[in-house]
Amino acid sequence: MNTILRNAVVTFLLAVHLPAWSLDNAAPATNPLANTYFALGYDAISFKANRSGIIAATPSLSSGATIESASSNLSGVFGWKMDEHLAMQFDLVSFGSVRATDNGISKQILSSTIFSVSAILSQQVSDNLSIFGKLGGTYWGLRNQDSDKSVNDGFGPSFGAGIDFNLYGGKERMLRLEWTHYKMDGVFLNSADGLSLGALFNF
Repeated sequence: MNTILRNAVVTFLLAVHLPAWSLDNAAPATNPLANTYFALGYDAISFKANRSGIIAATPSLSSGATIESASSNLSGVFGWKMDEHLAMQFDLVSFGSVRATDNGISKQILSSTIFSVSAILSQQVSDNLSIFGKLGGTYWGLRNQDSDKSVNDGFGPSFGAGIDFNLYGGKERMLRLEWTHYKMDGVFLNSADGLSLGALFNF
């Protein structure tokens, strides 16, 4: 928990102190980034793991091993605004992991990569605050840390909600807090919930 809090604070400080990026003076016809945005964030993810499936597929674990299904990782977001309310968003979350504790020894068993495509519907609440909902689909993949091989992947629905905070009275730089639920129904994982804090930059 201390690691999650520390990284969340670092992300917040980056959002506050990084210089605002603005392309207001660029002509729309020559600006390839017009109406786009991106965000860099830190995610805390909790997996609903299939314990029996993980233990059965991992010979190095005993039947008494416990599964730790929470991890933290980095995330990246790229979006394109169709109008003031609707956008398409692409999310990439990597370095998430599932760990196991066996005979007092903790080790990483699986690593995950999640790629989502979502429709974002947003509403401006005030000059400094907007809310949004998201609905889309997610590709997820798992690698076994012992063999470094892909062991399970699939595609499933995802949905979530979030808040954008306007830090300086302009929309070029904002702070985003976002929750996403991923439905997996895989051999090792059933679902996951991610909470992300990130710096959002609008073009």
